[in-house]
Amino acid sequence: MTRGAVLAHGANDARDRAATLARLVAQELIPRLRLAHPPHRDRYEPTDQEIATGERVTGASVAEMVALALAHDAAGMIACADRILACGICFDSLLLKVLAPAAERVETLCNAHGEDWVAAMLAEWHLKRLLRHLLARFDTHTVTPVSAPRALLTTLPGEQERLEMLIAAAFLRRQGWQVNDEPAATRLALTQRVHGEWFSIVGLSIASEARFEAMARGIRAVRRASLNPALGVLVLGPTFTQHPEMVHLVGADAAALDAREAARQARDLCSWLVFRT
Repeated sequence: MTRGAVLAHGANDARDRAATLARLVAQELIPRLRLAHPPHRDRYEPTDQEIATGERVTGASVAEMVALALAHDAAGMIACADRILACGICFDSLLLKVLAPAAERVETLCNAHGEDWVAAMLAEWHLKRLLRHLLARFDTHTVTPVSAPRALLTTLPGEQERLEMLIAAAFLRRQGWQVNDEPAATRLALTQRVHGEWFSIVGLSIASEARFEAMARGIRAVRRASLNPALGVLVLGPTFTQHPEMVHLVGADAAALDAREAARQARDLCSWLVFRT
């Protein structure tokens, strides 16, 4: 081979390596960064009408909803929700701006294990009951086809079912997903579920940063057991908003701030995993 041919061959190799690197960046790195750190425009943004009425209503309404839940006043909670809707707040905003923050406050009381711990646990149950009541009244979705993508949304074994995951499940069902949101009692039950059924996405949530290590172990176990070798893992909740660096450290593919963003992220993550494979 002549010197010129050698140089030409080397130049071709360099161009091939550069092209390969560019493809990796475009197909792997950039999508992962977008999923792990979604832009602010993907987060919930209220309409002009909701801005005008919502700031007056939702802040006070969260406190009222928490008080009613702690008092175990189911009728009062329904009446509170109806008043909020009557003020011009849309149903999604009621879920995202009132019920979800109320659940976070009650969950904080549950985690404190103080003298009001039992009352807080019952309050959390009342909030979930209210959510199911509201979804049955206002949130309708068509029959999901068998070919629809499937998602498993759950908490880590040992944690209580979380309201934010139930809201996320409702948003995913609207988009045509088949959703399994039954909590797993043990890690074995969780791994058996992903081994016995095909899921495109598994969504997980934890109540506090003290559970990061347990989540990392849980995600590793889920990936090893999964029937789907390209399983996507989505983590949800304010814990990861406060610590975004933990998204990939626990082994997840993406994070979401709230239920609406979780539905968007699940869709984008599913598309990216199909493209990658």
